[in-house]
Amino acid sequence: MACAAAKARCEDRKPCRRCRSKKIHCETPTQLPYSQEQSRCGDASRGTSKESVPLASRSMIDPHGVSTSQTTEGNSLIEPSNATGVVLSSIHAYTTPVIEYDAAGHRVTYPQPVEPLSPLADAYDISHLQLDTSQLGSDSIMDDMLFFPNPVEFNNQNLDFGFQDFDFHDEHLKTITAVPKHITIDENVNPEKEKEMPAGGRDASRGYAAFTRSPWLWTPAPKDRILGNRDNLALDEESIPSTLTPRSFGVVPNGQGLRFPSLDAGLRDKMFYVVATMNKYASGIPKFPSLDVVNHIIEAFFVRHSHQVDTWMHVPTLSLTDAHPEFLLALVMGGSTVISVPGIWKMGLVLQDVIRVTVGELFERENSNTRKLQPLQAWMLSLDTGLWSGFQRQMEIAESFGQPMITMMRRGGILGAPPDAPTLIPTESDTGPILEAKWRKWVQRESFKRLSLHLFLHDTRASIALQKTPLISFTEISFSVPASRHLFLEGSAAEWKSRYLDQLTRSKRALPRLIDVMHDLDVLDDFRDEIDVNLCYTSLLHAFWGQIWAFRESSRFHGVGEQGDSVHRLWLLTQQRELYREIQNFKDVHLAIRNQQPEIIMTTELLLMILHVSPEELQRFAGKAGEEAASQALDALEQWSATEHARRAVWHAGQVFRWASLMRPAELRDFHTVAVYFASLTMWVYGHLSSATLRDTSERSKTVRQSYDMNNTSSLPILDGPESRETRAFISGSLGAPVLTSLSSGSICGGTEDSSATFITLSDPNMVLKMARDLYRKNFPILEEPLPPLVENIGNLMRDLSSLPESRFSRCASPAER
Repeated sequence: MACAAAKARCEDRKPCRRCRSKKIHCETPTQLPYSQEQSRCGDASRGTSKESVPLASRSMIDPHGVSTSQTTEGNSLIEPSNATGVVLSSIHAYTTPVIEYDAAGHRVTYPQPVEPLSPLADAYDISHLQLDTSQLGSDSIMDDMLFFPNPVEFNNQNLDFGFQDFDFHDEHLKTITAVPKHITIDENVNPEKEKEMPAGGRDASRGYAAFTRSPWLWTPAPKDRILGNRDNLALDEESIPSTLTPRSFGVVPNGQGLRFPSLDAGLRDKMFYVVATMNKYASGIPKFPSLDVVNHIIEAFFVRHSHQVDTWMHVPTLSLTDAHPEFLLALVMGGSTVISVPGIWKMGLVLQDVIRVTVGELFERENSNTRKLQPLQAWMLSLDTGLWSGFQRQMEIAESFGQPMITMMRRGGILGAPPDAPTLIPTESDTGPILEAKWRKWVQRESFKRLSLHLFLHDTRASIALQKTPLISFTEISFSVPASRHLFLEGSAAEWKSRYLDQLTRSKRALPRLIDVMHDLDVLDDFRDEIDVNLCYTSLLHAFWGQIWAFRESSRFHGVGEQGDSVHRLWLLTQQRELYREIQNFKDVHLAIRNQQPEIIMTTELLLMILHVSPEELQRFAGKAGEEAASQALDALEQWSATEHARRAVWHAGQVFRWASLMRPAELRDFHTVAVYFASLTMWVYGHLSSATLRDTSERSKTVRQSYDMNNTSSLPILDGPESRETRAFISGSLGAPVLTSLSSGSICGGTEDSSATFITLSDPNMVLKMARDLYRKNFPILEEPLPPLVENIGNLMRDLSSLPESRFSRCASPAER
């Protein structure tokens, strides 16, 4: 009844979860037991002699709490009989409660029958109404119709109306002072107290509040609008360090002697003019940064871009003099994200609005720009910057504007370009303008190819991070594999010709298509010197995501976890095993190469983890979608936590931590930040929902975190260590208490290790979130500088989740466990 009054959804099991969480009595409108109904039935007619009914003696409690013995007589319902009809004589109202105990030991409260409502019977002339008891489906059908229907069984609709909503005449209702008959279950008196449902008392509202402050949820406010923070364009340049170029990155890989282009005052003025045209959206545009600051930011972007595995801009042929000013603004926007000066990245947030609008107008002014390289590169930079900005508005806008980019490149035939034309291959006789033209045309084609792969990686990572359907299928990419990084970054036509002909003499075969390499990774070894191996590995790895997403969608669609039929279960189980085997083989092949990329192995472990658990379900459990969704996720995840799927997911989550600790400094950002976040949520949820046996065996580690010598840990399944007999035993279920290794001192970046370590068990799940935050902080070597906004905001979310009260995950032991 309390749920119906609050318009909240109730459940069949009593006491319901809502009443337990709010510590109130769970009252349900219902009938009396059949035997008690018989004892409470009285004379069935008014003024007609009928067989008398024995009086029922009850133990009564008056309002003063004094127990008395009282005899009552009443006619709450018609007593079932063998007669073909009965006469309804009088109706009674109920006020003073009558308390009894049923056979199960529950304390049962009945209203005391008082004044008969004979005026009502007279008014409606129902004293001689003949009723056939065979038409009554149950004893309580009248009560359910006349008073409160069960809110759960009433088509899931909670109706909010009272007697005031009915147009009854006052003279017919003046004697009605009754309340509906109900039963109150007092758990304090019940000797067999029902086991509380797992985590039933938890309040997900605080988790939801934490997510509203995170990058994942955004509710637009009236103040949110384009150029709402335009004042951030005006930098306080006196407070900015003299040099902004991140020289700590060292030598640009494969780009010795590479010089980055810079702007002159005229180009800077053109950029400011484009920004000034936005005054139709905001009154007054402040001053633009100085030429020196703009050049420093652009140089910072190129240094960062040259270290990416998927370098997709060719700096040697990039002429800023002939570039669109919108493209130059996009370079400044991209560079602002790699500088740890808040004033600069705030300026970059403003430029996102400018670029989104002005590049769109560039496409509209001349539709052929949708097929040109620089406008598409500017749009791509806007998507990258917005999606990984860490700010709610920018992330949602970037997600929304990803589809136009994909459509333009798909319709332009860029994703499905034909094989490289022989006319692009240099010959010994090519010199001068002919060679220069071939080189520039080859560079443009290769740039489009790399831009397509970058867009595919962006869409795949956005799909993983946001748990949405990917927009690009890997099978759409039908062009040949990208050329080697050395060849792509050559600084002149002559150098390009020399390296190209040298590779051509060693291999007479044409480069294969990327899709052909998918199931024959040995091809990468055959063309190792001619193709960009790391970019190929990265692209091929992300190609698995489309299949994983389809598998997870099929699991939800067929409801295999609930009542799925055996055919679909077998089909999905086979699909999962084959995907797991193929991704595991991919990881083994990559581990065998000389130059391993930690980010590739970390992404591999993330995909293997997601094969066994849904990140969206983990976030729903944490409160992302509210209390009702958290309760639904709890039911599914409790079953999951006791399966081998859960232990495999936890093992791969620990491996994500392992490879994240080996990332280069300042590289644990953007998508890699989300990978660590999902891995930490997996172990955090498993720690809360794992079996009581696992909790008992790990209890000592929750309060005692002593240092161990690493040589004496052979009996512990270490999740963020190499695979061992103990970790395999944990996955199979024969060994519990998995641990993580938290280094007590020193940096954990770049593979350095300390002989003394602290073990964190998953029975203390909040320490897992703290360890993830430590991974973020230690990956950025300058502790005095702020973290990137996405890293900082996700770290704050994990801090808020770890600060939720432990009681929201508490359990009552079952009678068997007592």
